[in-house]
Amino acid sequence: MAFTDSHFHILSMLKRGIDIPHALLSISAGIDVAVDPEDIDERLKILSSFKHVSYSVGAGPWCTDRDCSIAYLLETVEKKARETEPAAIGEIGLDCHWNYSTPARQRELFTCQLELAEALRLPVIIHDRDAHSETLELLMAHRLSRESIMHCFSAGADMARGCLDLGFSLAFGGSITYKGNDEIREALRLVPKDRLLFETDAPYLSPMPLRGKPNSPENIPLIVEFAAEERGEKPEELAAAAEKNLRRIIGGR
Repeated sequence: MAFTDSHFHILSMLKRGIDIPHALLSISAGIDVAVDPEDIDERLKILSSFKHVSYSVGAGPWCTDRDCSIAYLLETVEKKARETEPAAIGEIGLDCHWNYSTPARQRELFTCQLELAEALRLPVIIHDRDAHSETLELLMAHRLSRESIMHCFSAGADMARGCLDLGFSLAFGGSITYKGNDEIREALRLVPKDRLLFETDAPYLSPMPLRGKPNSPENIPLIVEFAAEERGEKPEELAAAAEKNLRRIIGGR
């Protein structure tokens, strides 16, 4: 059975001591997602040995805490995107949990990158933490022509339906296995199979029973198997659907 991982962070995995070759060779396809707009050169040196792994470029909401202008961050993302031809812009979005910088700076960086992605005809990978209504509002105001990804979906059924209506695929990670996340599991059950993705967000969000340990793409089978049980489907069918969906999104130029 082939498994895919739509979201992980290779440099952060290295810092946590993850065996990168072993981890990446455990999946048939995946996306190494940017944490910093200037980290792509270091990432590409590692990824050159793993042609089945795609990558993104972007500036997440935490970047607004930097002592620099939004214009500088945007210029850096655009420059790196044009130089390297990534599969997506991301992760980008809003975070009301950690409250980086100010809401205004977060919104500006987010909307500017949505516009950049549309100009470059690239999908986006959305970070939404405790900012569901604000995220959906901005996505409705900046509709994308490319199918894109809601990373680590963490809301309920209403948000899921709103994202599906906007043409997004929803990626579910280890959080579906955590006690108390019934709302996320409800969303998981309603997403059509052709809009479903799985991710680790490695080295973060390890699924049960590995919670608290560094995560790795090797743990994707645990997430898929849990999702299959929740949905009353076969793991191999969900894994195959997720692979088809991921390849459609990153290959849809």
